[in-house]
Amino acid sequence: MTGLVPILTAQGMRDAEAAAIDAWGIPARVLMETAGRAAARVVSDLLPAEAPRVAVLCGPGNNGGDGLVVARALHARGAAVDVLLMPAASESADRKANRQIAERLARDTETFRLAETLDELTGPFDAVVDALLGTGATGDLRGRTGPLAAWISRQPCPVVALDVPTGVDATTGKAADGSVRADVTVAFGAAKAGLLVGDGAQCAGRVETAEIGVPQAEIEAAAAAYAATDAWVRTHLPRRGANANKYSAGKAVTVVGSRAFTGAAVLSSTAALRAGAGAVICCTPQSGQATIDAHSAEVMVAACPETSGGALGMPAFDPVSERLDGADAAL
Repeated sequence: MTGLVPILTAQGMRDAEAAAIDAWGIPARVLMETAGRAAARVVSDLLPAEAPRVAVLCGPGNNGGDGLVVARALHARGAAVDVLLMPAASESADRKANRQIAERLARDTETFRLAETLDELTGPFDAVVDALLGTGATGDLRGRTGPLAAWISRQPCPVVALDVPTGVDATTGKAADGSVRADVTVAFGAAKAGLLVGDGAQCAGRVETAEIGVPQAEIEAAAAAYAATDAWVRTHLPRRGANANKYSAGKAVTVVGSRAFTGAAVLSSTAALRAGAGAVICCTPQSGQATIDAHSAEVMVAACPETSGGALGMPAFDPVSERLDGADAAL
């Protein structure tokens, strides 16, 4: 959909990737390579020009395979890279292939190092890449993952998470205790719902979506929701004619406030103006009129009879009803 950004759940992204592999014939390793190189470009933008140092922490799954591609691509760009590689009880063919490349690279150069523990990392670093767990992980952080995630979050340099920060549910946004707090999250293929809601929005930092080769048709077919862009909103908002007046652009009436809560009247009435209403009439107790007038000259205040406690009561029914006549919206 033009101007709308597709948002996928974890299962939706798996479905889209499976379709790319099975129906379109795009190898999974090509998707991993493309994703890793796209993330490496994001990390590179955060690094100093001279002698950058990066740590990449790679988990046992395909998210760790993505991290190995990132490490290799950053090294090719001139960075000294330390890779902490968690052992895998079972390993996908794509992660295995990238692990073997990394092992050969570590033998051939001193600026690409493999580590098994945090003590072996040779910081300080200019950036840290979180590639411990991806979209398939849910629930608590188990085993070594918890301490590694905590170490990542403590680093004073920028933290870049691959696809989702470790510990964040890619669908619900629920974050396990000790989840990684990233400065930037590179979402592969499409933004995941969990990066935009709940705890995930706080853990993800800035979200950048990287195109990795999954056909857009498959992304849109698997979309759970869409986010509107500024361009889409601009094309769908109604345009006011040159001869428009405030009443032709929409009349909103807010029936709100009391002597003790004039802020509610100010906030709701000015919100109606910002939303595009041409005329906003605020029906509020007489004792609140001066406060609302002082905050917004554009809001028309209808001072109504009030109770002894400074609230709107039944005596205000008729004047409020008159104001509501012809209103396009009421609060």
